[in-house]
Amino acid sequence: MVEGTAKGYSQCHGELMFTTFKPTVSIHLAKVMTQTVPVLCEHAQKQSYRVMSVLVTIVDTVSKDKNMRKQYAYSYISLL
Repeated sequence: MVEGTAKGYSQCHGELMFTTFKPTVSIHLAKVMTQTVPVLCEHAQKQSYRVMSVLVTIVDTVSKDKNMRKQYAYSYISLL
């Protein structure tokens, strides 16, 4: 990831994009979780904070939406 700084504040561009578009990204990741969760788990050793942030966001998104809960909750739990 590319990092940038602004007056003492440092953040990766990917992290900034994820934070900005978190609702949209998390809905998409929930829909394709069978492909994304294994990839995220592979990167958990190197960037555990970022991976956990993404996983928690997906869980939060799925748990708040009744339709998504019905459709994706069991799949998500079984993947983890």
